[in-house]
Amino acid sequence: MTDQARQDAPGGESGPATDPMPPVPPERTDRPDGTNPPGQFGASGKSGQSGQRPTPGGADPAGRWALALGSAALLLMIVFPPAAPLPAAAALVVGVRARRRARRAARTAGRGTLAGVIMGSVGLAISIPLATTQIMLWSELNRYLDCRETANTITDEQGCRDTFLREVENKFNLRQGSLERYDIPM
Repeated sequence: MTDQARQDAPGGESGPATDPMPPVPPERTDRPDGTNPPGQFGASGKSGQSGQRPTPGGADPAGRWALALGSAALLLMIVFPPAAPLPAAAALVVGVRARRRARRAARTAGRGTLAGVIMGSVGLAISIPLATTQIMLWSELNRYLDCRETANTITDEQGCRDTFLREVENKFNLRQGSLERYDIPM
């Protein structure tokens, strides 16, 4: 073995390999305001600007809230459309705020944040027209449902449908019979 190879090999001529630079102890990073840069903890136990320790895995719970609110909006859109815009708007606001907070802290947004924003947006885009239509046609829909409950034959049900369509045409000043050509499932 050459002298150069001996010096380059672990342990070299002087024995076991040692690191010429000992590890540097982490320095205190507490700022005067009692916080640390995002993701670092100091003696105060505060992290970043929020002053709260992140949840396990570093995920922000706001992302999960956005996802839950978006899911609730989509479910309510099917069950009771007039109530769906509230959780949809909340999912959109919570999700956007969580993404902004993550961007400011230079970290990735928590799981579900983007999905919550998307579901909140879709929920708002679909539920607002649905809710508006249902609110505007509340009395006509109630009369139609009452008529359907008392209908004994298919002809009676068809009469209920025709009456409902006539009432909707009158309410929106549509031409008589304009909704007849559409096969509206009822």
